[in-house]
Amino acid sequence: MYTRTLFFILFLLFSLHSNAQFSWSTASLSDDRNELAACRVGDKLLFAGGFSYTPFGQRKVVDIYDIKSGEWSVDSLSENREEMRVAVAGNKAFFVGWTGISANTKLIDVYDADKDEWSVMTSPGDSSFGPIVAYEDKVYFKVKDNLDVYDCSNESWTTIPIPDFGPDHYVGGSAGAINGKLFFGGVYADDRRRDDVTIYDK
Repeated sequence: MYTRTLFFILFLLFSLHSNAQFSWSTASLSDDRNELAACRVGDKLLFAGGFSYTPFGQRKVVDIYDIKSGEWSVDSLSENREEMRVAVAGNKAFFVGWTGISANTKLIDVYDADKDEWSVMTSPGDSSFGPIVAYEDKVYFKVKDNLDVYDCSNESWTTIPIPDFGPDHYVGGSAGAINGKLFFGGVYADDRRRDDVTIYDK
């Protein structure tokens, strides 16, 4: 009896799953571009910056999808950017990217979801090229052979030196965080792509 009951329950669950309906739909950004950054912060989805094949193709546009209302709106970054990166800490999203004019930009665009406001921060080092990641209440910006760390709780900066593992491999790349460790990889240096993964154990 137990076996037949269990079989019936499993059959019923399988039937419900197999009969589930899934659907796809499409939407459009305000213009065509790639190399943008996307994230969720609060009740908004943001698609920021990117590159379009036009003269001065870096873009500052930000397309914003409101999860509650289902409506789209458009805003902008402080400057045109491509090769975008974003990290979300609490109710704020931090955007960096290459301007295409200077590789030395220190500007960071910050979106505060609670206030629905944009602001601009200045980082201690060049924030345009390296990967960034948020962990707990801090945002880590990999800048050449340093980590520039922004503490959201007291709005202060500190710098952590990175040991000499080789070249200043900071161009491009992505980052992730888990169990108190930060992982930085997928970079380009010395005119070649590298397999380095730099790990910081907090």
